[in-house]
Formats: sequence, structure tokens, C-alpha cells
Amino acid sequence: MTNKELSADLKKRAIALGLCRQWQRDWTTEDKSILCDMYIDGLDFCIINNYPTTEYMKENFDGIMQNHGIYVDEKVSINGAKLLVYVINGESTGDIVLDDFDICDVYIRHNSDINIIAKGQSSIYINVFDNAKVNVTQTGSLSRVNVYKHGDNVSIVTDGKNIQVKDGKLE
Repeated sequence: MTNKELSADLKKRAIALGLCRQWQRDWTTEDKSILCDMYIDGLDFCIINNYPTTEYMKENFDGIMQNHGIYVDEKVSINGAKLLVYVINGESTGDIVLDDFDICDVYIRHNSDINIIAKGQSSIYINVFDNAKVNVTQTGSLSRVNVYKHGDNVSIVTDGKNIQVKDGKLE
């Protein structure tokens, strides 16, 4: 599939799921890298609609999506926040370690199982969905972790004093 066909197919699928008119008008790119940025920008829509599927993402964006902090069915190893947002999808496993002044949002979905360590003066916002599991360790008095639980099937294990777990809600 060409990039033009891929973009048209994604747009058509999104419209069928109720993509708003503004996004329909603004959707002009065929560039896969920009499409990955659009995924991050429209993440609420994508999560609510499970769009695109993990299979679709792997088939069409593997090797590109990882540069944008998007992972599907893979071993994740992030040491220091190079991006503001990370989205962990599918059956991914791995570790995220934040230190110093790292700040980021992490979305953990599907059946992923992720360990997160926050230390130094890091600040992390974690959203956990579906059947995902997260094990969060927070050390020191200056790092902060906020975990948002989306659903009853998620598993959240915490170790640390500066961790808050709250019910989450996407709009």
C-alpha cells in the first residue's frame, strides 16, 4: 500500500468511527511520521475506538512508530524520557526508568506488562487500560507519579510514598 493509499484508508476508517469534521478537514498528510504524530495528538479518539488495530500499526508503521514513542507487541526499554508521550500497546513488556527532571505521560494498553521506576525529580503520569499491568516504583522525596486506572481489569502495583492512583476517564 502506498503512503497515499494508507492515509486515505486510515482517514476512511476514522470517519466510520465518528471522526469530527475538523480532523477530517485537517487530514492532508500522507507522511507516516506525521500520521504517527496525529495518532498521539488524537490519542483519546484512538483509545476509545481501539483505532487503528495493533495489527494495522505493526504492518504499516513498524520502524517509524517507535521513533514517536509508540510500541506494539515488543520489548520496551526506555531509560530517560526523550519524548513527552509514550504509548505501549498490545502484548508489550519492559521497563521505563525516569530520573533527574524527566517528565512524561505513559499510556499502557491491551495486555502490556510494564515496570516503571521514577527517581530524582521526575514526574510521570500513567494511564492504564484494558488488561494491562504496571508495576510502579517511586524513590526519593522529589519524584512524583500519578496513575490513572481505566477499568476494573487493569493491574497496578505500587511501591513508594509519592504515588497517587486515581480513577481515569477519557473524554
